[in-house]
Amino acid sequence: MDPWVSIGAGIVVPLILLFLGMRRGTLRPLAAAGAGLIAAGITFLCGWEWGLVLDAHLLGMVAWVPFRQSAKADACDRLGRLALLGPIDLLAPMAWPAIIVGAAAAFGGSDIAFVLYAGSLAASTADLWASEIGVLSTQPPRDLVRGIPMPPGAAGAVSPLGMIAATGGAWGIGLIGMATRMLPPLITGRPIDGHWGLLPLVCTCAGLMGAMTDSVLGGIAQAIYYCPRCERATDKSLHHCGTITQKVRGWRRLTNPRVDLVSSMVGGVVALVFWIWLA
Repeated sequence: MDPWVSIGAGIVVPLILLFLGMRRGTLRPLAAAGAGLIAAGITFLCGWEWGLVLDAHLLGMVAWVPFRQSAKADACDRLGRLALLGPIDLLAPMAWPAIIVGAAAAFGGSDIAFVLYAGSLAASTADLWASEIGVLSTQPPRDLVRGIPMPPGAAGAVSPLGMIAATGGAWGIGLIGMATRMLPPLITGRPIDGHWGLLPLVCTCAGLMGAMTDSVLGGIAQAIYYCPRCERATDKSLHHCGTITQKVRGWRRLTNPRVDLVSSMVGGVVALVFWIWLA
């Protein structure tokens, strides 16, 4: 493909999305810079197809995190209308896909590596969409493990709207991945590998499993704290109000970014299993 396509997928599109994220109060500059470097590195190492799939993940973040921000501020435990994502919050879901890209570049890219990569990003995207859209559900969410009603935004809680959003986000990642593999040969007149038509289904399964892994870990193992000043639960040891919080359950080392990392790893493995089974 034209090198301008790689420049667009790896530099221009990410820069536009990340600039919009900072402009809308979603990203801190350091987080945006880190994500931009990862996007450029992925495209440089493995090609525009890989970069475009990451762009789809970033698009979801820029679109949904600020969506109805004032309505979500309390449930998502955010200060006012701001949703400033720091480097760890933004980059943790991208860490495992970046490692897959590094391995693919070192040992030679393959279809299996691309499926792993897409599945990991599908899980991260599904979790993001479920969290940002599901919290607006009019139906009370429930703990995925215990089945009891939970307040909106609680770790481990799921809602029907959140599951629908997770399905849509994961399917979108698979659709973009499929398009990058099938459109170029269609345009140039080369034979098309029909197996790539299964990628949206594979990514949907991977995304849902990754999102459910996030909910299960969030409900039983993730470190949860209590802020006595704000009288609310939080996943941070230092609340945004400046108060040192008290741990009430979970493993101290299992923070929300680490849960996101594990979920993306699960998504990649699930995608690989379904791909081998179906394709």
